[in-house]
Amino acid sequence: MKMFVIVRADLDPGSQAAQSAHALRLFGAEHQTIDRYWYAKSNNLVLLSVPNEAALKHLASRAADAGFACSSFREPDFDNTVTAITIEPDGYKLVSNLPLALKAKPQIKAA
Repeated sequence: MKMFVIVRADLDPGSQAAQSAHALRLFGAEHQTIDRYWYAKSNNLVLLSVPNEAALKHLASRAADAGFACSSFREPDFDNTVTAITIEPDGYKLVSNLPLALKAKPQIKAA
């Protein structure tokens, strides 16, 4: 049982981390029962990314249309744009093809 936080890849890594935390916190406030159950049963979190705000909004719409709990965080410092969303664990099929966010790039070793 994993909670899915999806953030925009067009944000810098620090902003991605902060916006992800905002989205998870918003989900907990908006969907308390699901959040408490997830936290008590697993507390596993997956941080994924999409290219931009349009892709994020599209994913949130798909989640809502499918009946999954979803919270969209809008950042006032970024002109109130949607920067990250959280989708309940049952929405795993919607996000199974998304790449991990903040994935470290391979280090090139000096010769």
